[in-house]
Amino acid sequence: MNLDINRKKIDTGPIKQLMIQGEIDADVITFKLPSEYDGMDITGLTYVLRAVSRKETMTEQALLKSVEGDFLYLTWTVTADFTAVSGEIQLELRGFDEEESIVIKFTGDPVFVAPEIGGEQIPEPAAINAAIDQLQILVSNFVNETLPAAEAAAEAATTAAVNPAYIGENGNWFTFDAELDEYVDSGVAAQGPEGPEGPAGGPPGPEGPPGADGVGVPPGGSAGQVLTKASGGDFDTEWSDVPDTVEIVNNLTETIPGKVLDATQGKALGDIISTKASKTQESWIAPTLLNSWVNSGGGEATAAYYKDEFGVVHIKGRLKNGTYSDGTVLFALSAGYRPSELLTFNINNGSGAGIGLITINSINGNVTVYLLAGNTSLVLGNISFRV
Repeated sequence: MNLDINRKKIDTGPIKQLMIQGEIDADVITFKLPSEYDGMDITGLTYVLRAVSRKETMTEQALLKSVEGDFLYLTWTVTADFTAVSGEIQLELRGFDEEESIVIKFTGDPVFVAPEIGGEQIPEPAAINAAIDQLQILVSNFVNETLPAAEAAAEAATTAAVNPAYIGENGNWFTFDAELDEYVDSGVAAQGPEGPEGPAGGPPGPEGPPGADGVGVPPGGSAGQVLTKASGGDFDTEWSDVPDTVEIVNNLTETIPGKVLDATQGKALGDIISTKASKTQESWIAPTLLNSWVNSGGGEATAAYYKDEFGVVHIKGRLKNGTYSDGTVLFALSAGYRPSELLTFNINNGSGAGIGLITINSINGNVTVYLLAGNTSLVLGNISFRV
């Protein structure tokens, strides 16, 4: 029997009245869900199904996993643990990463375990005591191991998001130490060791025959002079002084018949022009918005960025409706538009919600929000930096 999962909602309708108290492995149920959630690949997670009854009993089972096409299938065998107590039970499907941190959860409407005919049998005292001992072990393990590990992983993830690692001047990765409240050298090189030298090339080829004698440079000249054409004839050259900038400009601004720039004057003028900024700037670049953020519309500025002739990146836009929890990425700047270090800016949260923060990552260009009070309006104004 298949149960579809849409977003984070499990359709439990087909099994709402399926299970009966005391059954053992009577039913095998498969959860079907897309292999990606909001662009995140979730096929590599480990999935555990948790069931909690109205009588506050709880059991869990690790599910078998398979991937077919664009869908992920998780198989649940309904063991005796799930049907031990009659009444309503709530199901929750949890996905864990390799560090045993919870990445995603799915839930649905409660299902019902029908009671056995003749009522429930009272367990023997020894069985009750054994169950209590087992429950105490589970609670102790959760309090002493699982809960601290989850809290430590969450704290480490938050610290890494706010203080990302960077490559130091010595070529090692520097990571943020929360206890010292500073970056420390991890001792891990950002670049691997140099590979062995490749094999030497073949022997040089034979020396070619000498070329014909060329036309010599005229003798004379002084320091700072250049060689120019004296006439239209071949090899008719002479030493000349380099014209100054004023003379070059006058040649352009005065209408004198036959007065044109020679090669030396043209290069000097090119050197002058190359030091001036262009009046024509590049077009705004519209980024791909992430995590449900969209442009506000209504004539408001759309999210975009560009780099001027002086190497300064400018960002604009007004957004709304996205996820606004700390560490949420709005969009990423392309390579060539990223700062040389992690930058932080104050931003207007809009609609009287107050001031929030964004960070711009120097490595991946992620524009990330923190301390937002809402998502009705997020103004990206007065944000510029040199690259």
